[in-house]
Parts: sequence; structure tokens; C-alpha cells
Amino acid sequence: MEIKKNKPALAIILIALVLLIAGTAYYFTDGFTFGNVPYSIYVDKKECAILSTKKEAKDVLSLIEATYITGDRDSYTEIGFKENVTFKRAKGDPETVSVDKALTILTKDTERDITYKVDKAGTLEEVALSLGIPAEKILEDNPDIGDRIAAGKRITVHVNAPLLTMVAVRKAEMTEEIPYETVFIKSDEAYLDIFVTQKSGENGKQRVTYLINEVNGKEKSREIAEKEILLEPVTREVIEGTKRIEAGTATGTFRLPVDSYKLGTVYGYRTDPLTGERKFHNGTDFQTDENAPVYACDGGKVVKAGWDDSYGNYVVIDHGNLLSTLYAHNTELLVKEGDLVSKGTEIAKVGMTGDATGFHCHLEMYNDGQNIDPRIYVVY
Repeated sequence: MEIKKNKPALAIILIALVLLIAGTAYYFTDGFTFGNVPYSIYVDKKECAILSTKKEAKDVLSLIEATYITGDRDSYTEIGFKENVTFKRAKGDPETVSVDKALTILTKDTERDITYKVDKAGTLEEVALSLGIPAEKILEDNPDIGDRIAAGKRITVHVNAPLLTMVAVRKAEMTEEIPYETVFIKSDEAYLDIFVTQKSGENGKQRVTYLINEVNGKEKSREIAEKEILLEPVTREVIEGTKRIEAGTATGTFRLPVDSYKLGTVYGYRTDPLTGERKFHNGTDFQTDENAPVYACDGGKVVKAGWDDSYGNYVVIDHGNLLSTLYAHNTELLVKEGDLVSKGTEIAKVGMTGDATGFHCHLEMYNDGQNIDPRIYVVY
């Protein structure tokens, strides 16, 4: 039996195949073209640059990404642009720019107005945070905005920034120290305000993995993704004395004679400001305000309180254990000979009596009657 060929049906099938092949070619080659086809780069639906080919247009974005990548590309979990970027065939025979010129156009600071749509209602500060714009800038460009902003509200901000903003998330692993904590253990066997380290603290170590948010290659924020303790820190233990100090009792430790000061002449040789001669300075000068409190560096007994032509109004305290301190040039004395004082008791007011050129507390220290450097016992 002879089979008749259906010529119209074969023709239709052939035409369909041709159209399918042609459509596929159009899809993958962006049209039936021969040679180079110029392409435009659009940022937020605005044409910004026209390149000779689509490849060049894509190369521009790749180069921008490469410029702002700060580490190994494999360390990035996200790379993209904040703005909506698209490519479109340019119409007609437009004037094109080079890749370098397109880079300049897209990355240089450009003054323009940007309009943002508020997705969620909130206060000015909340909306500013969500948009990543300082509240002061929003208020400056939108003076009638109000303290609360409704959803859907459009905010226009004048900026001087690149047309393209690259946003990325980089994963970084770091080894960091874990600061040790300090605990205070109260003890009635130690005097009040006495602190003794019973156990030294040691920092620990941890491995931390951060997700670092970058904008145009600069870190804006980071968050911890993972944390692994490598070495636990050792807590520092400090004994804190609670025992009340009776008047006249020495603690064995010495505090500063004033609260705040500027360090003047210290213990040692100097040029005398009054005579111009090179002389030995027996103590340390703490420059401070007139009438500022002068405190006993430690507890003890006042053995001298009076006037000296050189020292002016001065006080000497015997702390026992062969140690004593002298406080000179005071404008007023608040103790007398025989008084028992505690560490930190106010004993005088700062002045410039005697041989002095400015308001200060002159502190001297003695061990078994021998003048010594106050820094041996007083930290300053």
C-alpha cells in the first residue's frame, strides 16, 4: 500500500523547527545581530553608560567588584550592588564610552537626589536606621518630615556619592583574647580600702568567625557567626579589706596627698626658681588649686604642725616603722601636734606660703630620719 506524503504538514513542522532554532539563537545572542552591539548600563532604571558590547558592560561591573574586594574572593558569602543594575541593548547608533570611562562614571561621587520609600512606619531614628541614612540628614533635606513617619512615605535625600554601591558580606576567622574577670573577696582581716591580689588573672583565647558587612570595600558592621573557646580565662581574685582603721593606725600603703594635680618639680637636683641656683629638691610638688584638700598619705600621729620660713604652714606625720611624711606651703592647717589621723584624713588646705611660687602641695618622705624619694612608696 502506498503511503502518501502530507506535504503541508511537513512544511509546517519545518517552519516550526526553524522558528525554534531562531528563537533560541535570539535568546542567547540578544537578537539577530552581526558584529558588536552596544549595550547600556542602567542603574535604578536610569541609563548611566553605553559600552560597545554587552561583555564590556559586564566587565565594568566585574572591575568595580574587584576594586572593592578586600580579601580572598572565596571568603565572601555575598557580593552585589545595592542599586538595581540591568543591561539593555542601546537603540540606534549611540556614542559609546570606554570601560575606564564607565568605571569613572559609576564610581565617582555624584551629586543627586535619591528618593526612598519607607516600608515600615516608625520614628525618625528608626526609619533612618532602616535606610542607613543619618537622621540629621533626613531632617535637613525634609524639614517637614515630623517625628513619626508613615509606611509608604517617600523621602528625598540629596547625596554626593557614587552611582553604584557595592555591598558584600565577608567571612573572617580571628583568634582573640578573652579578658579575664576580677572578683573581690571581702575580708575583715585586712584594713578598709586595702586591696591585695590573691590570685593573678590570665586572659583566655577564642577563635571567632565574623560575618563582616562591607559597603564599597569599607566595613560597616560585623556579627559573630561562630565562636570556639581555645583557652578558658583565669579569674583574678582580689582580697578587699573591710576592717575599720582606727585613727593613728598606719596601713603600710601610701596614697596621693591630693585628689587631682599637675606634677611639678620632683625629687632631685633642680634650678631653684627663687635663687636661680642649682639645689637639691627634697620632695615632690603636686600643683593644684588654692584651698584644695591635703590628705594624710597614711595613718599616724601628727608630730609637727606649725610655721617654717621655708616650708610655710607645714605638717609632719609619724607613720611608725621609721617612716614619716611632710606636707608644706599650706594656706591653712586642720590638725595640731598630737592628733591621730587615718589614711585619707584631710589635714590642711593647699596654699603657697613660705618659699613657693605657685599653689601646690610639697610632699617629703623620711625613713629613719633620712630624706628619701616619695616615689618609693607613693605612686604618681
